[in-house]
Amino acid sequence: MRRDTIQSLAKSLEKITLLSLTSDVTFKAYFLRKMPLLKSLLKNFLPLPEDATITSVDAINPELLPEDLNHLKLGKKFILDLIVKFTRETASSKKTEIVNVEVQTTRKAHTTDRILAYSGRLYSKQLEAGEGYGSLAPVYSLVFTTENLPEFRGIQDDYRHICNIRRTKEPQVVMSRGMCFVIVELKKFIKKMENLDNLQEEWCFLLRNSTRMGVKECETFLEKGGEMAEALKHLWDVSMDEGLREAAESVDKFRRDIYEENKLAREEAREAGHAEGHAEGHAEGHAEGHAEGMRKVALSLIQDGLNPETICKHTGLSREEVERLKNS
Repeated sequence: MRRDTIQSLAKSLEKITLLSLTSDVTFKAYFLRKMPLLKSLLKNFLPLPEDATITSVDAINPELLPEDLNHLKLGKKFILDLIVKFTRETASSKKTEIVNVEVQTTRKAHTTDRILAYSGRLYSKQLEAGEGYGSLAPVYSLVFTTENLPEFRGIQDDYRHICNIRRTKEPQVVMSRGMCFVIVELKKFIKKMENLDNLQEEWCFLLRNSTRMGVKECETFLEKGGEMAEALKHLWDVSMDEGLREAAESVDKFRRDIYEENKLAREEAREAGHAEGHAEGHAEGHAEGHAEGMRKVALSLIQDGLNPETICKHTGLSREEVERLKNS
């Protein structure tokens, strides 16, 4: 590796940090600007046959930001997920398949349900009037999360989860390969750079640690050569784009503001519930008044989209009571 490249990178890192690849704005811009790297990501994370080769990758929804990134307006609607159509070949077949690639920086309520619903829409909307179901291309959802999902709480020794539609009693029997879900919990990936064994682990390290990488880690990637050296050099180039940096920071700030507003609203709802519960308790009995107040708080939190576990924690209600309120 040329020493002047490493020296230039070291000098850059004294002034700025590399952009976060877990920012969905940066994530999408990064891969759209260098599609061979997106091909590498798909090849290393999707459960493709061992002899499969991805021959082409095309973004279906390439819109991201205004042409002049320095004039970002928060009110403008952006498409921040990345829908990709790719062609893969094996010795016996050639297939076109679709994948939704995205990064989740917060644990939203019903994340897995949302992924399922979105994949279902992608799968079904392929059909034109009069077309048969045999023309449907398989749809993957490749989702990188920075927060662990409750559905995989009991799994600590693996960070990559591949899920599809199977028979319950015989999981080896697959009902349909039309939809496949690949969820990567980056928080569970704890390997250090010196212990990385393959390209999948190197991608995980880069995705999780991009903003924390110093000269030593960058030098290691550059000296490896190949795909990861290109991945790092491209991240370096992207990070020098002041317009993109401003865009990513603006969108992240906007989302933090929304989060804080929702958090404040939930706290006010809980306080109101406590107050109402105590007031009614004097008239109808403290216990029942407090419970009624907590039920009203729970309804407010359900409307905010919080998951049942969180609502139970904040209200003291049982899971059964929360589910009853949710379905009422």
